[in-house]
Amino acid sequence: MSVVEENQGISPQEVLKVTKDLPKSARTVFLALVETGPMKSKDLSEHTALSSRTVRYGLEILRERKLVRRIPDFNDLRSHFYKAQPTMS
Repeated sequence: MSVVEENQGISPQEVLKVTKDLPKSARTVFLALVETGPMKSKDLSEHTALSSRTVRYGLEILRERKLVRRIPDFNDLRSHFYKAQPTMS
C-alpha cells in the first residue's frame, strides 16, 4: 500500500488523473497534502520549497476545483489548515 492510500484513501491513479491538468505549483501542493495530511500554508511552503506566494496560488486553484478544503485552526483563528479532499468525484 502506498503512502497516498494510507493517508487519504486516494489511489495513486486518482491522484495522477486529477493532477494532470493542474499547474506545477498546484500539483506540488496537492501531492504534499495527499502525502502528509492537513497542513498550514506556511508548512506547505517549507515542505515543498515553494514560495508562500506560489503556495497560495496553488491553493487557490485547488480550492476552485474543490480538490482541497480549508479547515480553521481553533488555536489561532487567523490561520487555516488545508486538506486534500478524500474523494475526487
